[in-house]
This record gives sequence, structure tokens and C-alpha cells, in this order.
Amino acid sequence: MARSSGNRILLWLTALLLPFLLIATLDYALRNAPLVPPQYLLREAEFLESDVVAPRELPAAGWQHTRLPGAVPVVETRPGSAWFRVPFAVTSAGDEPWAVYLQRPYSNVVVYINDEKIGDGGPMTRPIPTHRGPLLMSFPAKLLKPGANLLELRSVHAYQRPRLGMAAIAPRSQLLPAHEFTQAFAVTAKQVSVVVLAVLATLFGALWSLRRQDAAYGWFALGLFSWAAHIQIMLTPRPPFESEVLWQHLQGIAIGVFALTSALFVNRYTGLRQPRVERVLIAIWAIGAAVLLIDPLWLGYRFPRFGYLVWIPMLSLISAYTVSTLLRSLARGITAEVAVLSAAGWLVLVVSLRDTAIELDWLDGRLYLSYTVGFVLCAVAAALLQRFAAAFHAAERARDELDERVRQKSAELALNLVRVKDLERERALSSERERILQDMHDGLGGHLVQALAIATSRETLKPVEEPLRACLDELRLMVDSLEPANGELASVLGSLRPRISRRLALAGVDIRWQIDDLPLIPDLGPRQVLDVTRVVQEAITNAIKHSGCRSITVRAQRMQASDGIEILVEDDGRGFTTPVTNGLGLASMRRRAASLGASLEISTAAPGTRVLLRLPLDPAVNKNSGAVQAPDRVGHGGIAQEQG
Repeated sequence: MARSSGNRILLWLTALLLPFLLIATLDYALRNAPLVPPQYLLREAEFLESDVVAPRELPAAGWQHTRLPGAVPVVETRPGSAWFRVPFAVTSAGDEPWAVYLQRPYSNVVVYINDEKIGDGGPMTRPIPTHRGPLLMSFPAKLLKPGANLLELRSVHAYQRPRLGMAAIAPRSQLLPAHEFTQAFAVTAKQVSVVVLAVLATLFGALWSLRRQDAAYGWFALGLFSWAAHIQIMLTPRPPFESEVLWQHLQGIAIGVFALTSALFVNRYTGLRQPRVERVLIAIWAIGAAVLLIDPLWLGYRFPRFGYLVWIPMLSLISAYTVSTLLRSLARGITAEVAVLSAAGWLVLVVSLRDTAIELDWLDGRLYLSYTVGFVLCAVAAALLQRFAAAFHAAERARDELDERVRQKSAELALNLVRVKDLERERALSSERERILQDMHDGLGGHLVQALAIATSRETLKPVEEPLRACLDELRLMVDSLEPANGELASVLGSLRPRISRRLALAGVDIRWQIDDLPLIPDLGPRQVLDVTRVVQEAITNAIKHSGCRSITVRAQRMQASDGIEILVEDDGRGFTTPVTNGLGLASMRRRAASLGASLEISTAAPGTRVLLRLPLDPAVNKNSGAVQAPDRVGHGGIAQEQG
């Protein structure tokens, strides 16, 4: 537990220090980057605010001294143009080409050496380019004179103070390493990030188009596109239209879209949506963006400080709201996804505040917000892809479960089809049996009644009277089994009673019927009715023939221990003590019990014999497991002596 707490504290400290570690790492890289040799740096210059286009037209008076890098304090609401001139001495120029290196002009420039133009950053007509990357302008060494030389540079900005950043003049080989590093650091790295942002934005936009219900992917894709647009506008020196201020404001609007979409994305990702707050954020953003668009188009750039004093602080507040949402999500329960997103949000917030302070000239340094893109992309992309992977795995599990259910249902359907076919076959057989029995009743039954009448009327035929009656009772019993029972076993037993009452009376045996309220038996068809009545009839017949009993009890009741019905046929005869032999009657009873899914138990009583038929309400239970039958024993004069 202590180790887990220590790891958690370490992770929190790492997340809190991450922005400062990034800033320190970038500062360290810049401090250890290839530098211009100090002797070639230009440290002082004279400047003159002027719109002339050639150094020969410059006046001799009015120049002011400034230290480099520096800016000219001119009015910001109109284009600014200023000339800088720097005298420098060369002992021996040699044959190697020389170059003028401007690290970050933040304006458009044209450069002269000894009144000879050596290069420029583009046309001085509207729209005027603004270079945020390094410029290296080479020239032949023959332009230099032994001793005193003069560098003249015109700096023009469309709407801000013209400035001259770090500048150096030296043999080209002395300046090339610093130029290449700055180009890679300030331009190439950002160009790569634009490509990566555009690719990821397209990817997540495609994911959103496939899963419209998951709006987080859509907001994230829009945020990536806006960040890519922000960097691309920054890297484009010359706007595609005349209003340079509008081009600059579009850059601010793009980063504003990123801040807003980040808040909306985080709200949906964490499930902490606040519709009212979101509407307020959207309204504030829309008003600020409208001011940024309207001011340069129709108001003549009347609010030059709106971006710094209103727009950037407002975006910082939106970013702070995003971070607070992530912290609220962490308060509900720390997850790896939310922790990573929180660290990324904190990183962007701190770095953006630092860059704002640099833009306002409160701090010195480079702008680092563009370099946070890698961390943010890795964090958010990892979180989203993890969620997408989890959803994909869940879909796979659901598919597997569905396949398993379909397989089970298919097996059930196949089994049901077999059962339906069996039922149809059984129904056809039952219908045929019913027809045969009905024909027997109508044909054979009539003949038996006629034969019984003849035997009754003639003394010589008395011995065949009882067999004829038994045959007629058997036939009637089979016909009775065809009547619908509707699951009522009590009515089945009740229909048996009058069929055997004459035989019991002739044998001088009393019978007691004890039939309780019995539950309904599903699927109690003619076959089952006949099997039950045959088992009970056979038990009563055996008792009459072999036990010498004076009374028989037939009891039917619901079983207490299990869900079923037990039918007991008990007599007060001699009972049995020797093992039962399988006569045809006993074999028939066992076969019918097994067909019912019932268990048959034959045992001796004190006195008499007990035949117990246990009939489950669900016959499939015992049919699947096999009916359990207790071992049977029989004595002299018992049912074992019955041979059919």
C-alpha cells in the first residue's frame, strides 16, 4: 500500500512538473545549439523611420542610436517602415561567400551591402510578408572592402513596429550551422507537426463519421484541424489576401477553435457535460471571433490590443475550465486515460500562459506552444485509441456471445424440429390407433356383446362368460383412454373404477379409493392414460388372483419430496418373501412405467403387497436418467406366480 501511494505521488509530481520540464528542455536545447561566433554579431545600429525604397534616398540627418535586437516605436495602426544601418569593418574578406543572417525578423526585409542589394524577404507591396523563421542572404566577398563597410536594411511590417532581431554578417560557413538549426527548430519541426496533425485529424474525423453517436471523436478531429491551421498560418510568410491583420487574426481564431473544441471534447470524454456552461463558452468564443473578423474588415483595425488583452486571456480561461473538468473527473475516480489527459491539459495551459507573456513583452524567449503538440497528440490519441480498442473488444465479445446464442438457438430449433416431427409422427400413429380401436369397438365390441349375451343365456356356456366380460372390459378400457384427459389423472383413475368393480365384487374383495387433489400432468395423452390404467389394473388383478386379500386400497396423492404424483395399490393378502420372477404381467408393468418416465416399486407390507408408481409431472426427467425401480421380492401365492 505504501509503495502504491509513493508511486501515485511520483506520478502527480511528474505531471505537475511536466510543463516546466518541457520549457527547461527546450531552453537547454537552444542554449546548446550551434551559435553564431560572437565577433560576427551586430550589436548596435542606427535607425530611421522612413518609407523610402532605396538607401541613396535616405537623408543624412534624423538617425537614432539603438541596440540590437530592437524595435522602432511607431504607431501600430498603420504599416511601419524603418531603415537600420550598421557600419562594420573587414580586414580581409577572402574568396569565400559571405552572408547576412537574420534569426527571426518578424517583418519583411531588404538588405544592402555598400549600397548593393543582396536579397530580400519578398515584395514590399501588400500583402507584406512577415518572416518568423531565419533568413540567410549570401553575397560574394568582392562586395566587401578592406576596412569600413556598411550594412543597410529596411524592415517593413504591415501593422506593427518594424524590428530587427538578432543579426550577424560573416563568411557563410560560419553562419550556416546556426541557420540550419534554427530552420529545423522553428520551421521544419512545425511543418512536420502540421502534417501529423492533419493526418490524425483526418483519421479521427473518419472514426467520427463511422460513429456519429460518439461526438468526442468529432470534436477532437476539429481541434486537430484548427491547431494545424494555426501553425500553418504562422509558417506562411505572405497572406493570400491583402489584409495582413485579418490573416493574423485567423491564426488567433484557429487557436481559439482548438481551445473551445478541447473543452467540448473533454466534457464528452469524461461524461461531465455541462450544457449551460458549454453554451456560455460558445457564445463568448463567437463574440470574440466576430470582433477579430470585423475589426480589420470594417472597423479599420481600431482594436489592435484586443487579441492580447481580451482574446488570449479568454482562451486561457477556457483552457483552465478544461483542466478543471479533468480534475473533477479525477476526483470521481482516477483512471489512466483521465490522468494522461489532465497532464496534457496542464502542459498546454502553462505553456500558453508563458507564450502570452512573451507576446506581451513581459518575458524574453521563444514561443513553445507549438512544441507541445507531440505530448498532447500522444496523450489524447492514446486515450481515444484505448477507448476505441475497448469498444472493439467489447463488440468482439458481444459478437462471440451472439454467435454462441445463435448456435444454441440453432441447436434448440433443430431439437424442436425433431420433436415436432416426432409429435407429428406420434399424432399420426395415435390417430391411426384411435381409428383401429374405434373400429374394434364398433365391430369386435359388438360381437363380444353378442357372444356375452349368448353365454349368459346358456348354462353350458357359463365358463366362457367371465373371459368374455374381461375382453369386453379391456376393449372399453382402451377406448376410454382415447377420451381427452386434459392432464387430470384423477378423472382417469375415476373412469377405471367402474370397469373393475364387477370383478372385485365377484371375488368378494372390498376396494377403497383415496384420490387427493392432484396437479395437472402436461402431455397426458391417450398413450400415457392407457399406460397408467394398465399398471393400476394389473396391480389390482394380481392382488385379486394371487394374494388372497379381502381388501384393496388405491391411493393417489402428490409427492412431498419431489414434484410428482404417487399411486399406491395396497392389499391385505399374504405378501411375498422370495425374489420376484419376471412374468409377462410384471414385465408389462415395468415397461409401461419406463414409458411414463415413472419409477415402479413392488414391496411386501405387513400384511400384504404394495405396488407404488411414482409419476413425475415432467416425464422427461426420469426418461433421461432412467426409472429407478426397487428390487422386488415375492412369496408363495404372490404376484411372482402370475405368469401372464
